[in-house]
Amino acid sequence: MPAPRRLHGHYVMPLLHGDELVARLDLKSDRRAGALVVAGAYAEPGHGHGATAEAALAELHRLRDWLGLAHVLVTDRGDFAPALQAVAP
Repeated sequence: MPAPRRLHGHYVMPLLHGDELVARLDLKSDRRAGALVVAGAYAEPGHGHGATAEAALAELHRLRDWLGLAHVLVTDRGDFAPALQAVAP
């Protein structure tokens, strides 16, 4: 699907908390910068703050480590991005 028609990005990681879908994260690896880039972060209705952001960050750190990257970079795209940025170091 062409980029302008995508709602959540190209490579979207669904974030489950328990058995509920709470957010969708558009991710990419920037190997040169050593970063796992969250190109977009979108909360599902009724989610996206506090514990959801902390759980998302824990999963992002796990994925970052698995990929052998140094840090996580959260961009401003998406309604869930500010909550992730608030809990990210």
